[in-house]
Amino acid sequence: IFNPLKTENTPLPKADEYLDSLPTIALRLSARRDQRYVMDTAVEGLVNDFGAALARLWIAGPTGRSRFRSLQISPTECLRLKAQGVRKVNLDEENGREVMAARWIFRLGQNRESLTTSRLYHGTDTPDAGWMRSNRFRAFSGHALLDKGRLLGVLAVFTRYELTPRLESHLTIFAGQLSAALRDTERRAAGAKPAGTGMDIPSGSTLDEAMRLYIEHVLSECSGRIEGKGGAAELLDIHPNTLRSRMSRLGVER
Repeated sequence: IFNPLKTENTPLPKADEYLDSLPTIALRLSARRDQRYVMDTAVEGLVNDFGAALARLWIAGPTGRSRFRSLQISPTECLRLKAQGVRKVNLDEENGREVMAARWIFRLGQNRESLTTSRLYHGTDTPDAGWMRSNRFRAFSGHALLDKGRLLGVLAVFTRYELTPRLESHLTIFAGQLSAALRDTERRAAGAKPAGTGMDIPSGSTLDEAMRLYIEHVLSECSGRIEGKGGAAELLDIHPNTLRSRMSRLGVER
């Protein structure tokens, strides 16, 4: 019997409570055309607003030594972990030899596809199941980030709630918006002067002399800042401690 006095609404699934956060995060991505800003805004928004337990952003690039965790997906290309957002996740328990969902990330990078599942502990393809279970993960959503078929990176998200089909489709749209934001930062970087341009290194300089002049020039462009966004270490793509060590050896002062 219908009771007109009963006005309680059927509660939304837990996942759908976060639907409105995705367009808001996507809007923030367009505020600045800076790759570091876009990456950090994406993962921090997914954790703080979308309620993800763990969000990671892998960026595609050529193979080679790097201070970032990397997964080689072809003889000439690899994915590097460039941004991470965490909500009460014990990363100390993570299996160091098998980076979080490494098999899934590898597959996404190779096949340029998406993978969303709320059945984390079924089958033999689940990576690091013990670690995921101890952190109460319920679902995984991974998306290859593309620019007309070219791989830009991979977005990986773990939640502690199951993902509804509606939310899965919204995450796919968000991944497309993130791809567009990353593509725009690439284009801006291609048209901008790289760190160190506009400087002169005298002919006959030794390698150490050239390196000292280069580091001094980059530091001047960063107002002497070594760490953080836009710092000299980021522009030179080396660890801040490595930069400090070289500065000490070469006699470079801030």
